[in-house]
Amino acid sequence: MVSLFPSQTYRNRPNGLREDIAILLADLKPKFMRFPGGCLIHDGSLNPDDRDSMYRWKKTIGDVTERPARRNNWQYNQTLDLGYYEYFLFCEDIGAKPIPVLPAGYDPHHKWSAPFNELQPWIDDALDLIEFANGEASTPWGALRVQLGHPEPFNMEYIGIGNEEVGEPFFERYAYFTGQLRGNIRISKLLIPVVRSHPEKNMSAVGDPPARTAPTL
Repeated sequence: MVSLFPSQTYRNRPNGLREDIAILLADLKPKFMRFPGGCLIHDGSLNPDDRDSMYRWKKTIGDVTERPARRNNWQYNQTLDLGYYEYFLFCEDIGAKPIPVLPAGYDPHHKWSAPFNELQPWIDDALDLIEFANGEASTPWGALRVQLGHPEPFNMEYIGIGNEEVGEPFFERYAYFTGQLRGNIRISKLLIPVVRSHPEKNMSAVGDPPARTAPTL
């Protein structure tokens, strides 16, 4: 692989962020950082092996040369060089709470939606990400985090499902996520980031504290 990315990264992290941009972000002293943003998360094919698939976090970790490039909503190539692991490290470096976001198996742009009886792999992705971030070294995904160089948990408190969601198909599927993620001992909040069709549910949370409370960050 040929890369034009600067060799000097923020805090010399392997495959870390470009130093000048990272310093600007760090100087803002953000309390939290959401990743990935916008339509990246829910635009694309339901097939994880397609080049235009929705954003799947497991394809963003490990050897950079083996991460599959993808087409995104803005019609350009995305290398996935910045993955969830690098994102967690950056949040840790600047003292920001990570809010990783995952798709709910529904693309509002193309009106593609995973059948209800095929939602479990999407929910498993969320459960596995929680384990990757916060799980013990004895768990499969926690062990991978340790292998990548981070023995301690990232202490992730929040996880978001969906982006700027429109329509009932999202909420029909979101209920399946809450059914399995509610009360997960490794996170405090499950978030719906932004909901255009249901403004009363914006940034709603389930878990402990009680449901439908806005998070304090």
